[in-house]
Amino acid sequence: MAKEHSSTLVIRGHLHIIQLKAAAKCQQNDAERRRLQGIFKARANAGRNNHLSRNADEVEEDLHYNNMRSAFRAIEKLAGKKHSQPVLSCIHKADGIPCRSNEEVMQRWSEHFTAAFNHLPATTSTSLESESISPLPDPNVRTDELTSDEVIRAIKKLKNGRAAGSDGILPEPNC
Repeated sequence: MAKEHSSTLVIRGHLHIIQLKAAAKCQQNDAERRRLQGIFKARANAGRNNHLSRNADEVEEDLHYNNMRSAFRAIEKLAGKKHSQPVLSCIHKADGIPCRSNEEVMQRWSEHFTAAFNHLPATTSTSLESESISPLPDPNVRTDELTSDEVIRAIKKLKNGRAAGSDGILPEPNC
């Protein structure tokens, strides 16, 4: 209740300054208008700083109690981020103009996927086709069975303290 009362007084004070400034402007009293403009700016800055300080205190208190959701909302509010409308300007039409509505965005995605999925088939290469039919064996690839000594040597080369791989084998030797 005290906060509401003090904020109402601040707003009334601002309105009074604005009214006095308008009267000075009508009377063409530039010196008085500039003086009142300075007072208004100083009060507005003080009010803004008080508001930001209260919001920062709320964020700090929320973080103290590990209330991350309201803390992030307050941080976004302090940063001036508004989530009222989705950002559409990052999607551009084919001619480079930003989309202005959800319908334009959906139309652009439709155009994009139509172009991506509906294209002419690739031309076949006879040389690649012939090589894929009869591949040459790679001399560096082993085709014989591994021995247990080779497996043990490979495991001993692994670094300790690492997680098991997809096969579930720990890299630490149990020998």
